[in-house]
Amino acid sequence: MLANAQYNFAPSGLKGTALGQPTSLQFGPDGRLYVSQQAGIIQVFTIKRNAANDYSVTATEVIHLINQIPNHNDNGSLNTSVTTRQVTGILVKGTAATPIIYVTSSDSRIGGPDGDFNLDTNSGIISRLTRSGTSWTKLDLVRGLPRSEENHASNGMQLDEKTNILYVAQGGHTNAGGTSKNFAYTPEYALSAAILSINLTVIDALPTQGTGNNAFKYNLPTLDDPDRANNPDGSDPFDPFGGNDGLNQAKIVAGGPVQIYSPGYRNVYDLVITKARRMYTIDNGPNQGWGGYPQNEGTANANNNYVVGEPGSTGPAPSEGQVNNLDNLDFVGSLDTYTPGSYYGGHPNPTRANPAGAGLYTHNGTSGVWRTSKTGTPPLPADWPPVANANPIEGDFKMPGSSLSTDLLTFTASTNGMAEYTASNFGGALQGSLLACSFDGNIVKIALTADGTDVTNPRNTTNKLNEDLPFASGFGSTPLDIVAQGDNDIFPGSVWAVTYGANAITIFEPQDFLVCTGKYDSNDDDLDRYTNADEIDNATQPCSASSMPPDADGDYISDLNDIDDDNDAIADNFDFFPLDNTNGLTTVLPIKYDLFNNSPGTGLFGVGFTGLLSNKTTVYTELFDENNLIAGGAVGAFSVVNTTPGDALGALNSQENAFHFGVKASTAPFTVQGRLLGPFFNNKTPQNFQSQGIYLSNGDQDNYLKIALTANNGTGGLEVVYENAGSPVTTTFPLPGGIPSSTLDFFFVVNPTTGAVQPKYAINGGASTNLGNPIQVSGALLSALQSGKAYAVGVIATSRGPRPSLLPGTFSM
Repeated sequence: MLANAQYNFAPSGLKGTALGQPTSLQFGPDGRLYVSQQAGIIQVFTIKRNAANDYSVTATEVIHLINQIPNHNDNGSLNTSVTTRQVTGILVKGTAATPIIYVTSSDSRIGGPDGDFNLDTNSGIISRLTRSGTSWTKLDLVRGLPRSEENHASNGMQLDEKTNILYVAQGGHTNAGGTSKNFAYTPEYALSAAILSINLTVIDALPTQGTGNNAFKYNLPTLDDPDRANNPDGSDPFDPFGGNDGLNQAKIVAGGPVQIYSPGYRNVYDLVITKARRMYTIDNGPNQGWGGYPQNEGTANANNNYVVGEPGSTGPAPSEGQVNNLDNLDFVGSLDTYTPGSYYGGHPNPTRANPAGAGLYTHNGTSGVWRTSKTGTPPLPADWPPVANANPIEGDFKMPGSSLSTDLLTFTASTNGMAEYTASNFGGALQGSLLACSFDGNIVKIALTADGTDVTNPRNTTNKLNEDLPFASGFGSTPLDIVAQGDNDIFPGSVWAVTYGANAITIFEPQDFLVCTGKYDSNDDDLDRYTNADEIDNATQPCSASSMPPDADGDYISDLNDIDDDNDAIADNFDFFPLDNTNGLTTVLPIKYDLFNNSPGTGLFGVGFTGLLSNKTTVYTELFDENNLIAGGAVGAFSVVNTTPGDALGALNSQENAFHFGVKASTAPFTVQGRLLGPFFNNKTPQNFQSQGIYLSNGDQDNYLKIALTANNGTGGLEVVYENAGSPVTTTFPLPGGIPSSTLDFFFVVNPTTGAVQPKYAINGGASTNLGNPIQVSGALLSALQSGKAYAVGVIATSRGPRPSLLPGTFSM
């Protein structure tokens, strides 16, 4: 622990900001802080350091130019109803007098698991904003980059000023290389899932076309879309916009200014080029249940055809195990010696792996077709393929952390923004280390070897999982991007992070003067008000105030060692809402939780759940394993990867993975709605009474009403369970047509005055159907529904055996 004393940072919040979903930040050459927001706004802050750990904004400039970029549908037609742009990356260069902002933006709609929103899959644009005096002008440098039906897009950037090459993190269109339902069946495009290089010298030499805010330099050439009648000059209407599921995707042109620098990344958020001119990145690995491998994965014949069951997604494929949901650190190479294309990140792209045989899978919303011929019906574009040269390695999925993968380190949580620490504080102990933001609320430290080709972090020997203590923790919800200030920068030695979930900016100021022993005792060496012992118990840094343990009620006793995490005088094992000190009484209807980490940004993982169905014995933290969950993240869903054995039924009271929040009851009738997303039961025959659904309860495992999709070695059906005072009544119903292909909605229509509750369901977004007659509830559940009380609403995954099941789903009310 003594080594931890080499660096100690104290956190504080930047005062005077009003942010909404901040995505990236960087100090400019003018000493101001530039911050992008997901919806396309860029704010520029002038900042004053008032005292130690006390920073405030003295002036704010707001830039709206990116949101003035027109949006299109995927057929290329203009869509004036979409008035924002998704921005996930900015890069600030230029001079103090003339700062320059490079911005990546794309269509702001997010479909994927919610369906095909007809968003423009060619909507990626790289723009350059230049300030002259007090005004900004915009010039679009490249138009027509890929954009997935999910939110994967053109993300972070780095500029090599020695060569004037701009490097861009370009997101992929699939979960693990194969087309999948949850990514709206979109395949990888020629320029997706890669780090791109853009030659700005060539771009700037081109004539400027258009005028004003519509001025641009370079439209990526696209395929000749067979669905569009050509213009008289042979071009497609609306080019380069409207990817049309790949029929009009951009082509890779030999000698063109936009090329593949490093292939094989599912969704890289950020890039780092270190002082030693080495490039590193972290890729967001594939999620279980969200899509599998390409057909013929692992061979030179990988293709874009849809594979029923999506092998690799919810179970192993013949050639590869099930995806493991690990993010991974990659050393791409040294800019001065690297050969473009020579480092493969491990995420397949059949279009580049096998251009002649990849084909193209297109989906019209109800059915799909694999196009393999330019003359077939329906045909491929006449100038297919969009890639001239095959790169067969891109047909092979490399499991993150495996012995076959070239990554250096893996992480369990989504890990995104990155920065190199270059300041000489603490005797240079941190110089050359990388810092990265993780969705679990941590900032991780990555210590590199002297030659930069490996890490010195402690890591698991089987999957390279990072086992080092965090640089920072417990400071804010969902940190997303980070910047570290050098010796010659404004506020030297400090580290700044945007917290996407908290809509805030946190500053970590170096505390060079503190001395730390790191002993397991009641002292507080880093002056963060948590004892050394409490921090060591939680695997946080006892010698740095930037790293603090989870503490829901802010009483400076960690949740691990606090028997009352919300400070409401109810012990956690008896508290139905242990993360809500009002126990649901301040949460009123109407309410909708989209299961993003910043919606509402409170409760477990920021998605709003404030407790689990209680057996009044077990502490809530022992009723789930966070490493077995995919909570929120980019997809806005809540997944239980492997449902553990346990059930609330009758005297069992062993239920785990039943997450809820409290709502204040009133006399007005209301409806609870929850949505489950397929594929259901891992595309396997369900066993051991597996079920997944929603419930209404007083908060404990003896009084609840549940509606669930369930099966036990059968084809599946619907189950309604009403348990009053530990006595359950179970009714099962057939599910017409079998398990749905897409979504299953559950409803409770509740009359709190009479206690009548009508369960209902809807398949694939269709009309709702009653499940039997209304159920008359009584006892503790009826009491919870009475005016002035609070009831629990939640999602539940149940099994009475070890067979895994998956509960992906959005939950709204």
